[in-house]
Amino acid sequence: MAMLLVALLQEGHEAAASGPLTVEGGLVIWTLVVFILLLAGLGKLAWPVMLEAVRKREKELERRLNEAAKAQEEAARLLEEHKQLVAGARSQAQALIAEAKGVATPSARRCCRRPGKSRSRCCSAPSGKSRWSGSARSRRSGAKRWISRLPPRPS
Repeated sequence: MAMLLVALLQEGHEAAASGPLTVEGGLVIWTLVVFILLLAGLGKLAWPVMLEAVRKREKELERRLNEAAKAQEEAARLLEEHKQLVAGARSQAQALIAEAKGVATPSARRCCRRPGKSRSRCCSAPSGKSRWSGSARSRRSGAKRWISRLPPRPS
């Protein structure tokens, strides 16, 4: 029985010494040696390649940002130019409309004052409607009159 107790104590002492939280000097030294060799090898072979790729990517991003800034400036300049052209076109259109009204009004007055001239042919109808307004029946009859004036179809 005494021998059994001594054997259990020795076994428990060895189990406690080889647990996952114990520090073994030889294992620590070999772990550090392997880590330093791996770090030196990667530093010599892989690190320059990774740094070059990062630098190249950084330069490419800077170039794209500069291009985007230039494109934005160009778009702003073109927008301003477009706004100026639209404003010029609007003012020109208003001037043309005013000129047309000034020219059309005296000729319309002269046309309407002539005896024997139909008012509907030279100026707007008295009710303010256009000459195309009216019932569908009147539009159909106008179309029939127009068709009746066509030359007969060859047989």
